[in-house]
Amino acid sequence: MRKLSLKFQYVSLFSISWSINIILTRIILQRGIDPIQLAFQTLVGSTIFLAIFLLSTNPKSLVTGSKKSILGAIISGMIGGGLANIVSNIGLNLSTAANYGFLIKTSTAFVVVLAYLFLKESLSRLKIILVVTMLLGSYLISTKGKLILPQVGDVFILLGALGFAVATIINKAVIKKDILPNVVSFYRALMGAIVSLTFLVVTSGSLSFNSELLSLIILSSLFQSIIYIYLNKSLSVASASYTTIMSMAVPVIVLLISVVFLKESFILPQIFGAVLIVGAGIMTQKTKVAHHD
Repeated sequence: MRKLSLKFQYVSLFSISWSINIILTRIILQRGIDPIQLAFQTLVGSTIFLAIFLLSTNPKSLVTGSKKSILGAIISGMIGGGLANIVSNIGLNLSTAANYGFLIKTSTAFVVVLAYLFLKESLSRLKIILVVTMLLGSYLISTKGKLILPQVGDVFILLGALGFAVATIINKAVIKKDILPNVVSFYRALMGAIVSLTFLVVTSGSLSFNSELLSLIILSSLFQSIIYIYLNKSLSVASASYTTIMSMAVPVIVLLISVVFLKESFILPQIFGAVLIVGAGIMTQKTKVAHHD
Protein backbone atom coordinates (compact mmCIF):
# COMPACT_ATOMS: atom_id res chain seq x y z
CA MET A 1 0.00 0.00 0.00
CA ARG A 2 2.84 2.36 0.87
CA LYS A 3 4.47 1.68 -2.51
CA LEU A 4 1.21 2.36 -4.31
CA SER A 5 0.86 5.59 -2.37
CA LEU A 6 4.41 6.57 -3.36
CA LYS A 7 3.56 5.93 -7.02
CA PHE A 8 0.58 8.24 -6.76
CA GLN A 9 2.55 10.95 -4.92
CA TYR A 10 5.35 10.99 -7.47
CA VAL A 11 3.11 10.98 -10.55
CA SER A 12 0.91 13.69 -8.98
CA LEU A 13 3.91 15.96 -8.38
CA PHE A 14 5.11 15.23 -11.92
CA SER A 15 1.71 16.11 -13.40
CA ILE A 16 1.20 19.28 -11.31
CA SER A 17 4.70 20.58 -12.14
CA TRP A 18 4.16 19.83 -15.83
CA SER A 19 0.82 21.64 -15.81
CA ILE A 20 2.28 24.76 -14.18
CA ASN A 21 5.14 24.78 -16.66
CA ILE A 22 2.73 24.54 -19.60
CA ILE A 23 1.06 27.74 -18.37
CA LEU A 24 4.45 29.42 -17.88
CA THR A 25 5.58 28.36 -21.35
CA ARG A 26 2.37 29.71 -22.87
CA ILE A 27 2.90 33.07 -21.15
CA ILE A 28 6.54 33.28 -22.30
CA LEU A 29 5.72 32.32 -25.90
CA GLN A 30 3.05 35.02 -26.00
CA ARG A 31 5.86 37.53 -25.46
CA GLY A 32 7.28 36.57 -28.86
CA ILE A 33 10.24 34.30 -28.09
CA ASP A 34 11.14 31.57 -30.60
CA PRO A 35 10.01 28.15 -29.23
CA ILE A 36 13.34 26.44 -29.87
CA GLN A 37 15.30 29.34 -28.35
CA LEU A 38 13.06 28.97 -25.31
CA ALA A 39 13.60 25.20 -25.20
CA PHE A 40 17.37 25.69 -25.26
CA GLN A 41 17.38 28.35 -22.56
CA THR A 42 15.13 26.41 -20.19
CA LEU A 43 17.15 23.23 -20.74
CA VAL A 44 20.35 25.10 -19.85
CA GLY A 45 18.66 26.40 -16.71
CA SER A 46 17.38 22.92 -15.84
CA THR A 47 20.86 21.44 -16.32
CA ILE A 48 22.28 23.97 -13.86
CA PHE A 49 19.51 23.36 -11.30
CA LEU A 50 19.87 19.58 -11.55
CA ALA A 51 23.67 19.73 -11.35
CA ILE A 52 23.47 21.83 -8.17
CA PHE A 53 20.87 19.44 -6.75
CA LEU A 54 22.98 16.34 -7.47
CA LEU A 55 26.25 17.86 -6.25
CA SER A 56 24.64 19.01 -3.01
CA THR A 57 22.82 15.75 -2.26
CA ASN A 58 24.84 12.93 -3.83
CA PRO A 59 27.96 14.17 -5.69
CA LYS A 60 29.19 10.64 -6.48
CA SER A 61 25.96 9.68 -8.23
CA LEU A 62 27.04 11.17 -11.57
CA VAL A 63 29.75 8.54 -11.93
CA THR A 64 27.75 5.57 -10.66
CA GLY A 65 26.03 3.05 -12.90
CA SER A 66 27.31 0.90 -15.72
CA LYS A 67 28.55 2.41 -18.97
CA LYS A 68 25.56 0.83 -20.72
CA SER A 69 23.07 2.52 -18.38
CA ILE A 70 24.80 5.90 -18.64
CA LEU A 71 24.83 5.58 -22.44
CA GLY A 72 21.11 4.76 -22.33
CA ALA A 73 20.44 7.87 -20.22
CA ILE A 74 22.44 10.00 -22.67
CA ILE A 75 20.56 8.62 -25.69
CA SER A 76 17.25 9.12 -23.89
CA GLY A 77 18.24 12.72 -23.16
CA MET A 78 19.10 13.35 -26.80
CA ILE A 79 15.76 11.94 -27.93
CA GLY A 80 13.39 13.14 -25.19
CA GLY A 81 15.12 16.32 -24.10
CA GLY A 82 16.31 17.44 -27.52
CA LEU A 83 14.94 15.90 -30.71
CA ALA A 84 11.35 15.37 -29.52
CA ASN A 85 11.15 18.96 -28.27
CA ILE A 86 12.49 20.36 -31.53
CA VAL A 87 10.28 18.23 -33.78
CA SER A 88 7.12 18.90 -31.75
CA ASN A 89 7.84 22.66 -31.73
CA ILE A 90 8.25 22.62 -35.50
CA GLY A 91 4.90 20.83 -35.66
CA LEU A 92 3.29 23.45 -33.43
CA ASN A 93 4.50 26.21 -35.77
CA LEU A 94 3.00 24.38 -38.78
CA SER A 95 -0.24 23.30 -37.11
CA THR A 96 -2.69 24.69 -34.56
CA ALA A 97 -2.64 24.85 -30.76
CA ALA A 98 -5.72 22.60 -30.62
CA ASN A 99 -4.12 19.94 -32.82
CA TYR A 100 -0.91 20.12 -30.78
CA GLY A 101 -2.70 19.91 -27.42
CA PHE A 102 -4.37 16.66 -28.44
CA LEU A 103 -1.76 14.99 -30.64
CA ILE A 104 1.14 15.43 -28.21
CA LYS A 105 -0.82 13.37 -25.67
CA THR A 106 -0.81 10.41 -28.06
CA SER A 107 2.57 9.75 -26.43
CA THR A 108 0.51 7.89 -23.80
CA ALA A 109 -0.66 5.35 -26.37
CA PHE A 110 2.87 5.03 -27.75
CA VAL A 111 4.26 4.37 -24.25
CA VAL A 112 1.69 1.67 -23.48
CA VAL A 113 2.42 -0.17 -26.74
CA LEU A 114 6.21 0.19 -26.46
CA ALA A 115 6.13 -0.90 -22.81
CA TYR A 116 4.29 -4.04 -23.88
CA LEU A 117 6.81 -4.75 -26.65
CA PHE A 118 10.07 -3.94 -24.85
CA LEU A 119 9.39 -3.96 -21.09
CA LYS A 120 6.96 -6.91 -21.05
CA GLU A 121 4.25 -4.81 -19.38
CA SER A 122 0.68 -6.06 -19.82
CA LEU A 123 -1.61 -4.81 -22.58
CA SER A 124 -5.02 -5.66 -21.16
CA ARG A 125 -8.39 -4.70 -22.59
CA LEU A 126 -8.97 -2.51 -19.52
CA LYS A 127 -5.74 -0.61 -20.12
CA ILE A 128 -6.64 0.02 -23.75
CA ILE A 129 -10.11 1.28 -22.76
CA LEU A 130 -8.60 3.63 -20.15
CA VAL A 131 -6.11 5.07 -22.64
CA VAL A 132 -8.79 5.60 -25.31
CA THR A 133 -11.09 7.24 -22.74
CA MET A 134 -8.36 9.61 -21.61
CA LEU A 135 -7.39 10.51 -25.17
CA LEU A 136 -11.04 11.30 -25.90
CA GLY A 137 -11.11 13.51 -22.81
CA SER A 138 -7.91 15.24 -23.89
CA TYR A 139 -9.38 15.78 -27.36
CA LEU A 140 -12.49 17.45 -25.92
CA ILE A 141 -10.43 19.73 -23.66
CA SER A 142 -7.93 20.72 -26.38
CA THR A 143 -10.44 21.26 -29.21
CA LYS A 144 -13.50 22.27 -27.15
CA GLY A 145 -15.37 19.52 -28.96
CA LYS A 146 -14.70 20.88 -32.45
CA LEU A 147 -13.48 18.72 -35.31
CA ILE A 148 -9.77 19.25 -35.92
CA LEU A 149 -8.54 19.60 -39.47
CA PRO A 150 -5.35 17.73 -40.41
CA GLN A 151 -2.32 20.00 -40.86
CA VAL A 152 1.16 19.42 -42.28
CA GLY A 153 2.63 19.99 -38.82
CA ASP A 154 0.61 17.15 -37.31
CA VAL A 155 3.12 14.61 -38.60
CA PHE A 156 5.91 16.41 -36.72
CA ILE A 157 3.80 16.55 -33.55
CA LEU A 158 3.18 12.80 -33.72
CA LEU A 159 6.91 12.21 -34.26
CA GLY A 160 7.56 14.35 -31.19
CA ALA A 161 5.04 12.33 -29.18
CA LEU A 162 6.75 9.12 -30.31
CA GLY A 163 10.12 10.57 -29.30
CA PHE A 164 8.88 11.40 -25.79
CA ALA A 165 7.49 7.85 -25.52
CA VAL A 166 10.76 6.24 -26.63
CA ALA A 167 12.66 8.32 -24.06
CA THR A 168 10.26 7.19 -21.33
CA ILE A 169 10.80 3.52 -22.22
CA ILE A 170 14.60 3.93 -22.22
CA ASN A 171 14.45 5.76 -18.87
CA LYS A 172 12.40 2.96 -17.33
CA ALA A 173 14.82 0.34 -18.66
CA VAL A 174 17.99 2.00 -17.35
CA ILE A 175 16.46 2.97 -13.98
CA LYS A 176 15.51 -0.69 -13.43
CA LYS A 177 19.20 -1.59 -13.72
CA ASP A 178 21.78 0.45 -11.84
CA ILE A 179 21.41 4.19 -12.40
CA LEU A 180 19.64 6.65 -10.10
CA PRO A 181 16.50 8.49 -11.34
CA ASN A 182 17.99 11.93 -10.59
CA VAL A 183 21.05 11.16 -12.71
CA VAL A 184 18.79 10.23 -15.63
CA SER A 185 17.01 13.57 -15.12
CA PHE A 186 20.32 15.44 -15.29
CA TYR A 187 21.35 13.74 -18.54
CA ARG A 188 17.96 14.49 -20.07
CA ALA A 189 18.40 18.22 -19.44
CA LEU A 190 22.10 18.28 -20.41
CA MET A 191 21.73 16.34 -23.65
CA GLY A 192 18.55 18.23 -24.52
CA ALA A 193 20.47 21.50 -24.18
CA ILE A 194 23.34 20.22 -26.35
CA VAL A 195 20.99 18.96 -29.10
CA SER A 196 18.99 22.22 -29.05
CA LEU A 197 22.17 24.31 -29.23
CA THR A 198 23.42 22.26 -32.18
CA PHE A 199 20.12 22.71 -33.99
CA LEU A 200 20.12 26.47 -33.40
CA VAL A 201 23.71 26.90 -34.57
CA VAL A 202 23.10 24.84 -37.72
CA THR A 203 19.79 26.48 -38.65
CA SER A 204 20.21 30.10 -37.57
CA GLY A 205 23.81 30.46 -36.45
CA SER A 206 22.85 32.59 -33.46
CA LEU A 207 21.43 32.60 -29.96
CA SER A 208 19.20 35.30 -28.53
CA PHE A 209 18.49 36.20 -24.92
CA ASN A 210 15.73 38.46 -23.67
CA SER A 211 16.58 39.94 -20.28
CA GLU A 212 12.97 41.00 -19.77
CA LEU A 213 11.89 37.35 -19.79
CA LEU A 214 14.82 36.10 -17.68
CA SER A 215 12.86 35.67 -14.44
CA LEU A 216 10.11 33.70 -16.21
CA ILE A 217 12.64 31.52 -18.02
CA ILE A 218 14.44 30.76 -14.75
CA LEU A 219 11.12 29.85 -13.13
CA SER A 220 10.24 27.63 -16.09
CA SER A 221 13.67 25.98 -15.83
CA LEU A 222 13.05 25.23 -12.16
CA PHE A 223 9.70 23.59 -12.87
CA GLN A 224 11.18 21.66 -15.78
CA SER A 225 13.81 20.29 -13.37
CA ILE A 226 11.04 19.20 -10.99
CA ILE A 227 9.18 17.58 -13.91
CA TYR A 228 12.23 15.49 -14.83
CA ILE A 229 12.91 14.53 -11.21
CA TYR A 230 9.40 13.28 -10.49
CA LEU A 231 8.92 11.67 -13.91
CA ASN A 232 11.94 9.47 -13.27
CA LYS A 233 11.10 8.92 -9.60
CA SER A 234 7.67 7.71 -10.81
CA LEU A 235 9.35 5.34 -13.25
CA SER A 236 11.55 4.01 -10.43
CA VAL A 237 8.54 2.75 -8.44
CA ALA A 238 5.81 2.34 -11.08
CA SER A 239 5.39 0.92 -14.55
CA ALA A 240 5.84 3.12 -17.61
CA SER A 241 2.17 2.52 -18.47
CA TYR A 242 0.90 3.63 -15.05
CA THR A 243 3.08 6.75 -15.07
CA THR A 244 2.00 7.92 -18.50
CA ILE A 245 -1.69 7.05 -18.03
CA MET A 246 -1.92 8.92 -14.72
CA SER A 247 -0.11 11.92 -16.20
CA MET A 248 -3.08 12.35 -18.55
CA ALA A 249 -4.51 14.44 -15.70
CA VAL A 250 -2.32 17.29 -17.00
CA PRO A 251 -4.93 18.74 -19.44
CA VAL A 252 -7.46 18.84 -16.57
CA ILE A 253 -5.02 20.62 -14.24
CA VAL A 254 -4.07 23.10 -16.98
CA LEU A 255 -7.76 23.80 -17.60
CA LEU A 256 -8.37 24.43 -13.88
CA ILE A 257 -5.34 26.72 -13.55
CA SER A 258 -6.39 28.65 -16.66
CA VAL A 259 -9.93 29.14 -15.35
CA VAL A 260 -9.00 30.08 -11.77
CA PHE A 261 -5.86 32.19 -12.28
CA LEU A 262 -6.00 33.35 -15.92
CA LYS A 263 -9.78 33.89 -15.94
CA GLU A 264 -10.18 31.83 -19.10
CA SER A 265 -13.61 30.44 -19.90
CA PHE A 266 -14.56 26.81 -20.46
CA ILE A 267 -17.48 25.12 -22.16
CA LEU A 268 -19.50 21.93 -21.72
CA PRO A 269 -17.38 19.64 -23.96
CA GLN A 270 -14.30 20.55 -21.91
CA ILE A 271 -16.12 19.71 -18.68
CA PHE A 272 -17.16 16.37 -20.15
CA GLY A 273 -13.56 15.74 -21.26
CA ALA A 274 -12.30 16.50 -17.75
CA VAL A 275 -14.86 14.09 -16.25
CA LEU A 276 -13.71 11.33 -18.63
CA ILE A 277 -10.05 11.82 -17.68
CA VAL A 278 -10.70 12.01 -13.94
CA GLY A 279 -12.97 8.96 -14.07
CA ALA A 280 -10.40 6.94 -16.04
CA GLY A 281 -7.69 8.08 -13.62
CA ILE A 282 -9.70 6.82 -10.63
CA MET A 283 -10.24 3.50 -12.41
CA THR A 284 -6.51 3.27 -13.13
CA GLN A 285 -5.65 3.88 -9.48
CA LYS A 286 -8.20 1.41 -8.13
CA THR A 287 -7.65 -1.46 -10.56
CA LYS A 288 -4.84 -3.89 -11.41
CA VAL A 289 -3.31 -1.34 -13.79
CA ALA A 290 -1.80 0.35 -10.73
CA HIS A 291 -0.82 -2.87 -8.99
CA HIS A 292 0.73 -4.94 -11.79
CA ASP A 293 3.48 -4.58 -14.39
